[in-house]
Amino acid sequence: MQTAKGFSVVSPVTSPAPPRATVVSVCNEFLTAKALAQRSQNYLRVTHAQLGAFANGRATRPIFTHRPSKVVICGNSGYGKSQYQIRYALGASARYKFIFDHKREFEALAGAVPARTFDELDAAIDTGWIVFNPHRLFPGQLPEAFDFFCNYAWKVSEMFGFTKLFVADELALLTEGQKPQPLCRLMEDGRSVALDCALTSHGLNSLHNRIRSQFTEIVSFRQTSAPALEVMEREFNFDPEEIEALERGQFIACNADTGVFQTGRVF
Repeated sequence: MQTAKGFSVVSPVTSPAPPRATVVSVCNEFLTAKALAQRSQNYLRVTHAQLGAFANGRATRPIFTHRPSKVVICGNSGYGKSQYQIRYALGASARYKFIFDHKREFEALAGAVPARTFDELDAAIDTGWIVFNPHRLFPGQLPEAFDFFCNYAWKVSEMFGFTKLFVADELALLTEGQKPQPLCRLMEDGRSVALDCALTSHGLNSLHNRIRSQFTEIVSFRQTSAPALEVMEREFNFDPEEIEALERGQFIACNADTGVFQTGRVF
């Protein structure tokens, strides 16, 4: 189980880049499909039907041997969630990293170069680091922007056998307590395209149970909300008193498959 302790922090600039010609070809196909997508109320929604030609018969076979890692980091603001998530993403060995950076934390804290337009997404995929700032393309439309980016990550992931990582912060804000199909597909079927997840939320009680049931690792910083603590105890066997007693930077992590707990800190 990967925890904050012992992370090997690497710069996005030095992360190995995928073959340029292959990636540019794939991105061009994506942008062609994107141009056909419907526009409604000043935002872009990419549909499965319109992107059906994206793979063009060249998608990799499903990778059912991949053991998925679906991590959720939860806790009160200011206790270390973002630092943990950023270190996790920087230390992950994934060849492609799809980061929904609506709060611009990866840009500010990790020095990531954001993609704000479709042209910048084109350039970003060539590096393997796709850090999407959605506010120019989707002003005031975070859930729609998130759906788009989930679809985008899925379609790119279909093309390659490498491991990929999908990262998003404050999941409850992006899903509004619902079960958006693009995210559910990433969570439930990501194994077939070797796509892992590292997500955050203030409390798991604010997430739909279809999403909660998919997590393989739960990392908790201090939480004080009674409904959130109840979910942690009932569904993942955390001790609410131990969670409430955590200091800033401290966390308790649980492997949902084995039930093994461990502790650590990010600062």
